[in-house]
Amino acid sequence: MTNTSTDNPPFTKRFSTILIPTLFLWFITFDWITRIHVGTQIFLRIMYLLLAVLWLVQRWRKGLPIRLPRFGIVLLIYFAYSSFLILRSPLKFHSIETQLYVVLYIFTFVVFTGDAQDLSNNRGWLFGFFQLSFLFSIFNLILVISWWASWVDISGSLTQLPPFGYRLPGLFLQHPNVEAAFINLVIPFLLVGILKAAQRRIRIGLGIILLLFVIVSFFASSRGAWLGLAAASFVVFSLYYLDVIKRFLEQLIADRRFRLSPRTIMFLSLAAVSIILLGILSFQQARFGAHGSRFDLWAIGWSIFTEAPIFGHGPGSFHVLSAVEAGIPPGFYLVHAHNLILQVLSESGIIGLLLLSLCGILLFHTFRNAWKASNEERKKELIAYAGALTGMAAHQMVDFAFEAPI
Repeated sequence: MTNTSTDNPPFTKRFSTILIPTLFLWFITFDWITRIHVGTQIFLRIMYLLLAVLWLVQRWRKGLPIRLPRFGIVLLIYFAYSSFLILRSPLKFHSIETQLYVVLYIFTFVVFTGDAQDLSNNRGWLFGFFQLSFLFSIFNLILVISWWASWVDISGSLTQLPPFGYRLPGLFLQHPNVEAAFINLVIPFLLVGILKAAQRRIRIGLGIILLLFVIVSFFASSRGAWLGLAAASFVVFSLYYLDVIKRFLEQLIADRRFRLSPRTIMFLSLAAVSIILLGILSFQQARFGAHGSRFDLWAIGWSIFTEAPIFGHGPGSFHVLSAVEAGIPPGFYLVHAHNLILQVLSESGIIGLLLLSLCGILLFHTFRNAWKASNEERKKELIAYAGALTGMAAHQMVDFAFEAPI
C-alpha cells in the first residue's frame, strides 16, 4: 500500500512544479522594475530568499543533488572573476550593485538547470516564460490599440496609415529591445509546437499566440530583435527538417526524382524566407551602424577596451567610461556597447572573453551530446532551445540585453 502521507498528491506536485518557476521569474522581473523603489525591492528580495530556501528544502527532502553542467561552472568562475574586478572599477558602488543583480540571476540559473533534469519541472519553467511573455504582449498590445485609436480620432479614418510610427515604451523590462529579446526566447518553442502539433485547433491556437508575439516584436522596433528572430526561425526550421534536407540533397546529388509534401514545401519555403530576412536585416543593421549611433558606440567600446585589454575596467564600468569617452555631461550616460563582445572586452578584458568563449564551447558540446542521446520527441524540444539560444546570440551582436533579467 502506498504511503499517502509522504507521497505528494499529483495535483500538489503539478501545482508546485508550475508555481515555483513562475515565482522565481516574477520576483527577478519585478526586482528589476522596482530597482528605484528601495522598500519594494527589499521586500521582493526577502520573498526571493524565502523562495530559494523553499526550493533548496524541497530538493533536500527528495534527495536530489544540485548538479551544474560544465558550462555553468565556467559561468560561475566568470562571475567570481568579474567580482574581483570591482577593485578596478571607476565607480565601485555601481559595480557592487551590478553584481548583486547578477547573484539573483545566477541562482535562478542554478535552479533552472537543476530542475531541467526533470522533464515535468522543465515544462514548469516553460510555462513561466510563456506566462510572462503573454502578459508583456497583452499589455503592450493595449498600448498599440490605444495609439491607433488616437490616430483614428485625429485622421477620422480607420484604414488610413499614420505618417509616423510607434515604438513600445518597454513597460516591464524598461526597454522595448529587452522585452523583444525576452519574447524571442519563447517564440522558438511556439514554432516547434506548431510544427509538431497533430490537431489543427492546437496549431491555430499556437499560431494566434505567435502572431501576438510577432506583432509586439514589430512594434518594439528593435532591429536586433528582428535579426535574432530571423536567426532563431532559420535554426528551428533547419533542424526540424534536417532529415528532409539531407534526403533532398542526397536525392539531388544522385539525380533522382524527389517529391515533397505540400506541408514540407510550405515550411521549407518559410525557412528560405527566414534566411533571406536574416541577410536583409544583417545588411540593414550594418548599414545603420556605418552611418549612425551603433558605429559610434562600437568605436567607444573598442577605445575603452584598448585602455585595459587584459583585465578590463570592472563590472558596470562601461556606463561611466563611455560617458567620459563621448564627452556626455553628468546625468546622461550610454547604457551599454550594443555588442556583447565589446561589452565583455571593455569590462572584463580578454580573460573575461576567453572564459565566456569556453562557456559557449562547453554549451555547444553539451547540446551535441544531448542531441545524440535523445529520441525524436526530445530532439524537438532541443530544437526550440537551439533556436532560442541562436536568436539571443544573434541579437547580442548588435545589442546587449543581459543587464535585464531575461
